Amino acid sequence: MNKKLMSLVLASLMVLGACSTGTDGTNLTKTDGGETNVTTTAVSGESTPDEGDMVKDDNQFFNGFIASEPSSLDPAKASDNYAISVLINISDPLVIIRDGEEGEMVFEGGAAEKWDISEDGKVYTFHLRDNKWTDGQAVTANDFEYSIKRAINPDTGSPYAYLLDPIMNATKANAGEVAVDEVGVKALDEKTLEITLENATPHFLGVVANSIMFPVRQDAVEAHGEKYGSEADTVVSNGAHKITEWVHNSEIKLVKHDEYWDAANVNYTEVNMPIVADSNTMMNKMLTNEIDSVSTNIAEWQERFKADENIKYKRVEQPSTFFMSFNTKDELFKNVKVRRAFGAALDREDANEVIWNGNNVAASGWIPGNIFVGEKPFRENSVNMIEKLHTDVPDPKALLVEGLKELGMDEDPANLTVSISLGNTDQWFKTYGEYLQQVMKENLGVNLEVEQMEWTVFQDRTQKGDYQMGYMAWGSELSEPLALLAIHTSKADQVGTGWSNAEFDELIEKAQIEQDEDKRLEMYIQAEEILMAELPVSPVVHQVTNSFTYKYVQGQDFNPFNNIGFRKGFTSGR
Repeated sequence: MNKKLMSLVLASLMVLGACSTGTDGTNLTKTDGGETNVTTTAVSGESTPDEGDMVKDDNQFFNGFIASEPSSLDPAKASDNYAISVLINISDPLVIIRDGEEGEMVFEGGAAEKWDISEDGKVYTFHLRDNKWTDGQAVTANDFEYSIKRAINPDTGSPYAYLLDPIMNATKANAGEVAVDEVGVKALDEKTLEITLENATPHFLGVVANSIMFPVRQDAVEAHGEKYGSEADTVVSNGAHKITEWVHNSEIKLVKHDEYWDAANVNYTEVNMPIVADSNTMMNKMLTNEIDSVSTNIAEWQERFKADENIKYKRVEQPSTFFMSFNTKDELFKNVKVRRAFGAALDREDANEVIWNGNNVAASGWIPGNIFVGEKPFRENSVNMIEKLHTDVPDPKALLVEGLKELGMDEDPANLTVSISLGNTDQWFKTYGEYLQQVMKENLGVNLEVEQMEWTVFQDRTQKGDYQMGYMAWGSELSEPLALLAIHTSKADQVGTGWSNAEFDELIEKAQIEQDEDKRLEMYIQAEEILMAELPVSPVVHQVTNSFTYKYVQGQDFNPFNNIGFRKGFTSGR
């Protein structure tokens, strides 16, 4: 299929759904990298009436959706954005992140009314509000102590336990070197939680707001064992809403939690979240008002929605990178020259135009443009790593041949067949796979086989190393580079590349506790340079969402790092 024809086919497919069901800027994690992503609800370039002057509808509900079945609603085990988009609405973390008046990230009290930080920056003391679990029991500091230690406990197998490394003895406990009871988390009384860090950690409040620290209750977890978080009736939560229905692969329904501490200011009595993976279905539901918000990269649909006076628009650059991954334990991709050849074979600008109609941002490195170290934009202070890759590898095919020679393999790329695994079975992925087949054949001379599979199967296979090349997206839970880089450390390997580099690990370990912003920035830059030199992952684009929401939807926050969910949302004039 030629590129012109391919772009027309993709244009008919590229309708974006809202995997966060209209929750703006969820703590982004792993997704299949397809045309489903976060929606936003504020209007770009358009003044919005003062929400305080609006008359709220008598019947308050929100119709959203998620694009895939959540992995688990156990905060310690949730590993994808689909699960976390539900969890942020049923859980109340110690700290909430919301959007400030100037678009900045603001931390405010959630389950904790206030907190104190010691002068040396190593001890955080959280003072909890009076709040209730969804079954009426009181939320206590002991619940948070249990939840954090459970996430660190290696027996739990939490995929994001490494985010808790700043806590005293967390790393050792997770490695089984000390008892979990020795971790620096302690309930001083029913309403006071003390967390002691190994070192002062600049980004720690961002970790506190992350889903890895959402609370669960010990008796509920022990009552259901491994099944906790797998069904609606196994979940006990402390957030603004509670889950009442979960029909697998069909629908999730939330209702207002009337005993939530701020229930008087929670408007939505019901949030409907059908699981909708098909792009055409998403669009039809938006057109018939069955859902309240959707995102699309198709120019035709964008023009249609922008012309509708009842719909508002927001463009948001997300802290997310779509990328190809290479299994470095594979006999072929264990060679760095082979990996760099495949990485250099792809023109990101062309891919963005052909695949995404120019709506995303061609990757210039692993870290996207809206990631900062303190107030310093990471990308503006670092090298364009993709330009450097193309400069260093002017002839990808020649480099591939060198790699094949080093491996003792047939040096003719025409005799090489490589497979790429895609974690979705719909037509968009099929066409994307055909694009990659064409690119790799033209620029490397290799035969690329495309394997499409369900997302859960893809996750299982990549984590087991049962693949050669993969494709997915990853978004940051933090506004600093740490979350996007730490997934590649030896202890994490969240992407399933099997790659390991001691110097990279050391830089990440030192950077997360470095107080000096300039030194911390330089460490992160060096770490990205190592990652891009060895290329276990090859960035393609950084994600941009073009979101359309009916104007009656108000009060939604669109900071990409927020975890506020539907707490403040309401409708006026539905």
